[in-house]
Amino acid sequence: MKIRMLFLMILVAGVFFWQAGAVAAESRCTEILGDTCLNCHGEEKFCPLLGKSLKFWKATLDLMEANGAELSKDEFALVAECLSLPAPEAKAFCKR
Repeated sequence: MKIRMLFLMILVAGVFFWQAGAVAAESRCTEILGDTCLNCHGEEKFCPLLGKSLKFWKATLDLMEANGAELSKDEFALVAECLSLPAPEAKAFCKR
């Protein structure tokens, strides 16, 4: 019985931390959109394209990097994933 309770507690903690990480990543995505992408583009440039494929967003962000966008590889990957899903935070960002 004690082993089952311990297993259940570990499982619940794992789910909690996984969710917290997902929320933090989405929040970071909208932070990048606001702080970096909007420096050169209005929301009308990328918001209508939410939900395009990951391949599309990776290619688009490669062009942005070639034109001077300064993000780490991890940040580029995060934004590409956020916009391709699209993450709820990206949808909310575009509706403001």
